[in-house]
Amino acid sequence: MTIRTGEGKGLARVIVASDRRARPDPGRVAERARRRTIVRMADDAPRTWTVDDHLRDADPAHVELWHRVVALVEACGPVTVLAHQTTVTFAGERRGFAGARPTRHGVDGFLDLQRPLGPDRRIRRVSPYTKRLFVHQFRVTSADDLDDAFEGWVREAYAVGAGAHLR
Repeated sequence: MTIRTGEGKGLARVIVASDRRARPDPGRVAERARRRTIVRMADDAPRTWTVDDHLRDADPAHVELWHRVVALVEACGPVTVLAHQTTVTFAGERRGFAGARPTRHGVDGFLDLQRPLGPDRRIRRVSPYTKRLFVHQFRVTSADDLDDAFEGWVREAYAVGAGAHLR
């Protein structure tokens, strides 16, 4: 017998009782799970992420590379920098268009483009986001990876942030 209990997005607990054992009272099981869920939610205080959180423990060489990526993005025009738990996102006047963070491998990030890019060792994956947008996951490992082609992709992504995909 499987009883689904709990409340809140993503916090449901599944309790499986064997037929050989005494079956738990579903009401008691649900109440215990509800209490655990509430306690767990109370312990998870909201956290505000900052750019410094992403840079703090990173390899200094990768932090420098991240700053170079940021310089490419900011060279396109005004951007809003938003720090999230998983990455630092760059937004144009209409929407977010890129993100990046230093990792142990270099700098991992994404660019939203209006076309899928051809094969390139820096592009790890391309996924359709909408009919007009493709998310490109990238990894750069040295300053040599930030060449004219990469700069062009960043400019294309910046245009998406300005709403070019809506025209």
